Amino acid sequence: LRIKRMARSVPSPRKDAAQKPSTRKSLRFRLYRRLKRIKGGVIVILLISAFILVALWDFIVVTTQSGEQAVYWSRLFGGTSDAILGEGTHLKFPWDEVTIYSTRVNELSEALSPLTRDGLSVDIRMSVRFQAEPSGIPRLHQQYGPIYPYTLLLPEAISALREIIGNHSAEEIYWKSVTSLVEEAENAAQKKLAESAIRLDRILILSLALPKSVEDSIIHKKTYEQIFLSYRFRNEAEAKERDRKEIEAEGIRQFEEISKISILKWRGLEATNELAKSPNTRITILGGDQKGLPLLLNIGQ
Repeated sequence: LRIKRMARSVPSPRKDAAQKPSTRKSLRFRLYRRLKRIKGGVIVILLISAFILVALWDFIVVTTQSGEQAVYWSRLFGGTSDAILGEGTHLKFPWDEVTIYSTRVNELSEALSPLTRDGLSVDIRMSVRFQAEPSGIPRLHQQYGPIYPYTLLLPEAISALREIIGNHSAEEIYWKSVTSLVEEAENAAQKKLAESAIRLDRILILSLALPKSVEDSIIHKKTYEQIFLSYRFRNEAEAKERDRKEIEAEGIRQFEEISKISILKWRGLEATNELAKSPNTRITILGGDQKGLPLLLNIGQ
């Protein structure tokens, strides 16, 4: 019995040889199935990740173009950052915000009708050129935000121009150089914007017009002033001519008293002398009465 039991318990070599290939095949099959499942999961994970990346691309990637800088605002780490994002591509958390500012020279136009010193309205169309200081953009963002040209720059420029126009009368504005008005407005505006992060480049006056009736009255007034000045000039010229003639007459009188010769006779002597020098003179008659003019004979020809 013992021998039979031992014989039963000992596996036959044929059965072990038959079972080994089947076991190997089962392991390979299970490994293949596991790899296939893992591969499918990886593909699913990659697809889900790609979908999430595409869906959140605009929330996690920020691109600043040439001539732009961005301000970073963190929801969890201190709000507005002093660090400025320069040109290029940057990453951020989806819950944070990035605001892009232009650092190029920009221009705004505005029409206004300020009052002169004498209460007359002037129609002006102005243009303001400005640029944001890169180092001051975070402070500018905290105080005014992206609409700072309309909440800070333009009001200050308009206020400066109104102040300059209000210091002059309508006639002074009409005859004053536009360049001088612009310089005064720029100086006043730069003083108002001195502590801000805005660099004022230029203020331009595109057009300036007074009311038609005011322009006509100024032109008429100037025309009459010129006529009056011409009359005064003519009077002064005639007065000077009169003084000249009086001086000349006094000189002639003194000459006649001293020389005992009439001025007409003296002029005749001068004319005779010039005539005698002329190459066309051939024969002259000498003599005459005392009032006559002595004539000379030119015999040199």
